[in-house]
Amino acid sequence: MYYYFEKGDVVKDLNKILISSENKLLSEYLEVSLLDSIKINQAIFWLLDESEKNNFRIYKTHLLKFFSILELIFAQEYRNSFTKQQYVALENGPIPGKLKELIEEVQLNQLTNIEFIDSLAFKARKLEKGTEVIKNEEFVQSLEFLSEKDLEAMNKALKLILELKTVEKLSEFTHKSKSYYHYYGLAKKEGKNSYPMDFSIDLSKARE
Repeated sequence: MYYYFEKGDVVKDLNKILISSENKLLSEYLEVSLLDSIKINQAIFWLLDESEKNNFRIYKTHLLKFFSILELIFAQEYRNSFTKQQYVALENGPIPGKLKELIEEVQLNQLTNIEFIDSLAFKARKLEKGTEVIKNEEFVQSLEFLSEKDLEAMNKALKLILELKTVEKLSEFTHKSKSYYHYYGLAKKEGKNSYPMDFSIDLSKARE
């Protein structure tokens, strides 16, 4: 089926519109653009699906570090960013703060909007070792919003997770970020436990 809009534009698949509509709530929650919210959701499902194929359980910290590693790879190798998520520098390294909040709300069943819950690529459950993140089997996977560089970086990040395995080693790896050291240094200087950050310093160093 074809859908015609102004200036003769043709949309062959209405799913593009529906995906955007469903991700509007995620976009607002994470405070990112609609395209970034779609990429984040799709990347999460991809990670959970690939990890399942490798018989590897993904916990909350694995998922958060996955995105931190992605940003580090993008800054150092591609001189760009994966998304414009907001990151926070903590003692154990950088993490996307709003995504952490979302995972915790999902795990605690604190979300009340069914449409929002159903649009997410993941579910979360509390286990003895921590919060496990699993696939939402009803989620429709599509890689069309992810570029070749996105997928290349995602595969590199996944390889690191499978090799390092523990969240402690993953945290140590993300400490390699020059941006992290700068912003966490500011946190300690000001007597704080955390500090808002981005990966701009890693990006600028890569350009030198």
